Amino acid sequence: QAQELKPDTLIATIDGQKLTYGDLSSYLDALGPEKKAQALANPRQLLNEYALQKRLVEIANQDKLDQISPYKEAPNSITSRFTC
Repeated sequence: QAQELKPDTLIATIDGQKLTYGDLSSYLDALGPEKKAQALANPRQLLNEYALQKRLVEIANQDKLDQISPYKEAPNSITSRFTC
């Protein structure tokens, strides 16, 4: 029987930052059911994609792309999945 994980359960450390079950769960929920199922089928790829997207968001934030059109008009963009 599978054990339910708490939101603060550490899943991985990526680039020195902790990834919790709560973080990953929020990310997966934003993907939608079909993509979520695909992601869960390959956990290693899921973590790699999460890390890549998180890093791209960090770079975009450093370059203040969220203040430039058309990015500032996209409230449901990938940047909303991460808090950097």
